[in-house]
Amino acid sequence: MRRYILIGIIVILLIASTVLGYSLYNNVTKVLDTDRIYKGVYVEGVHLGGLTTEEAFELLKKTYFEPLQNKKIEVIVEDKSYFLEYSSLGVKMDIDKAVEKAYSIGRKGNLATRFKEIKKVYENPVIIRLNFEYDQDKLKKFVDGLFNTHYQSPVNASIKKVGDQFVITPERIGKKLDYGYLLSKLKDMIKNKQEGKIYAKFLEIVPRITASELSKVKEIIGSFTTKFDSSNVARSENIRVAAQKINGKLLMPGEIFSLSKAIGPVTVENGFKIAKVIVNNEFVDGVGGGLCQIATTLYNAVLMAQLKVVERVPHSALISYVPPGRDATIASGSIDFKFKNTTNAPIYVESYTSKNTVTVNLYGKNNHKAEIVKFESEIIEKVPYKKVYKNDPTLPQGVKKLSNKPQNGLKVKTYMLVYKDGKLIEKKFLSYDYYKPVNAVILVGTKPKETVSSSVYE
Repeated sequence: MRRYILIGIIVILLIASTVLGYSLYNNVTKVLDTDRIYKGVYVEGVHLGGLTTEEAFELLKKTYFEPLQNKKIEVIVEDKSYFLEYSSLGVKMDIDKAVEKAYSIGRKGNLATRFKEIKKVYENPVIIRLNFEYDQDKLKKFVDGLFNTHYQSPVNASIKKVGDQFVITPERIGKKLDYGYLLSKLKDMIKNKQEGKIYAKFLEIVPRITASELSKVKEIIGSFTTKFDSSNVARSENIRVAAQKINGKLLMPGEIFSLSKAIGPVTVENGFKIAKVIVNNEFVDGVGGGLCQIATTLYNAVLMAQLKVVERVPHSALISYVPPGRDATIASGSIDFKFKNTTNAPIYVESYTSKNTVTVNLYGKNNHKAEIVKFESEIIEKVPYKKVYKNDPTLPQGVKKLSNKPQNGLKVKTYMLVYKDGKLIEKKFLSYDYYKPVNAVILVGTKPKETVSSSVYE
């Protein structure tokens, strides 16, 4: 009897466990098979449990993205306000990815693994963060606009010689937005999705040239004058125009002066005339003839000031207005004369013509007071010119004519001698120059002699 009772109990228990297991399986399957996000899953501070992916997306969009689009930051620049709207920055939020991640929780592995994870999330909620990004180029464009709008360029002090006095116009301090400060502040507020106000800061821009620096220009540090033939109108005009173009030029400490740059294009449009120039060691017509005399006069003023010569090329043939070794040339686009301001004060260039002379004065701070500069030339070799014969069909046969003014060539070394208190304190080698001879060009007539014939008509 007891045996049958025990069997009955076992059967009942088996049936009950089967029913219970089936019921539990149905409940678990029902939980796992839902198309909704499991409870305990948050994005930022919003609970998405029980929502479909579409519902979750719309909720997050309304809660975070749409309000952010309406946010703005006020930037106050002096007495003006500018508004940076988040919507103008191409703001993006990865709501799609956040919802996808939220939905994926509890959906990997077998039934037991999934159910275990769902239970764990229910008891210990999971928080998913929304990633936020924006177009930083658009932010920089906004800051660039403010920077350019409120940029005030500095104005250098200027100096001009009026009569015997120098007139100095003071500098004007410029200012600019503190670009780095403003950009950093905006990035911080945007990163934290904040609204509010930012007061822009300014930085001073100190001009490169100040009145204090220009006040050091007080005395002549180097001067030189050369003579020219004023009856040669075109050449004289070129010298006058070039002197006018470099007059008033300013050279700050450490800067290099370029004569070509100061004069500008050697063209008729720039005020220059056609006059004799040296090409291939011959005197021919060309625009700007006479400019080398400006280069030479400036070169000697620079030597007298004991400044550094950066670039100097001598003539190919000897000239008459300075001793050998003391000349300089200039040719548009190929040859320049340059010197460097090696003093600790600005240098002001004064250049002018008067009747048949051209003068260059360099003003600044004299670092060589009580010193006297002289020059010494050492003739290395004299090179005699040659006679060159050229046929000329315009001259009668047997006629010879000298077409140019020949001159001998010269090889010379030039030295600068510096004296102080009557004593030689420095002998400095300046240059080794070779002046080619200008050959005598003799034209030889080749035109046949005319013959006279007569006819008698009856």
